[in-house]
Amino acid sequence: TSILTPIVDRIQRSRGQIRTSGADFLAYALLDCVIDHYFPVLDRLSDELEHLEQTVLDEGVDHFTNSLRRYRGKVLGLYRRIWPLKEIFNKFLYDYSEGFSPATRPYLKDCQDHVLQAIDQLDTFRVTSSDLMNLYHSTLAGRTNETMKFLTVISTIFIPSSFIASIYGMNFHTEASPWNMPELGWAYGYPAALGLMALVASLLGGLFVKRGWVRPPWRRRKRPEDDNGAALGRETHPPETIG
Repeated sequence: TSILTPIVDRIQRSRGQIRTSGADFLAYALLDCVIDHYFPVLDRLSDELEHLEQTVLDEGVDHFTNSLRRYRGKVLGLYRRIWPLKEIFNKFLYDYSEGFSPATRPYLKDCQDHVLQAIDQLDTFRVTSSDLMNLYHSTLAGRTNETMKFLTVISTIFIPSSFIASIYGMNFHTEASPWNMPELGWAYGYPAALGLMALVASLLGGLFVKRGWVRPPWRRRKRPEDDNGAALGRETHPPETIG
């Protein structure tokens, strides 16, 4: 089905004033029909943007970047098609106004308003998609920092244990000197070494918790947005149509 089918149907059925008006009104009707078909596309782009926003906030999945690039490509492609219409209607209304009767010019102004509305929506989509990309990178950096902090804590806790194990792994026997590893001949040397490692690890863990560098699972609070489904202060109801 062609997008001009409604115009053909109006002409065939003599509906409205399209058959009783001049060629300028027919030109307006064709332009208006084309412009009206852009708005369902804008609605789909709005829904897709909302889905992308929910994806980056809830999951931050790896394929988000590719999806957002494809989305921005759609927005830019549509923007390049609609933007020239703004200049076209300016010329129709002002530079070449003699080609349209005074009765048709208000209709052209209505078409121009629709074009400007579509351009505003696309501008908003472009800005919002850029903000989403920045938000995604910020979220990714935050998760990376949390991972690095966890690995640093684990490494810091096990470094003293590795130091103690390396000392007792040198095997300097007491036969050569009474100062050489006297614990090797002690009946409780092995449990004492393990206990020392556990004590140092516990002290370091407690220090990290006390300083606030690590928050244990039982002290972690649920974020308010986890309960009501809103993230980053957003409301839970669907956003209004942008533009």
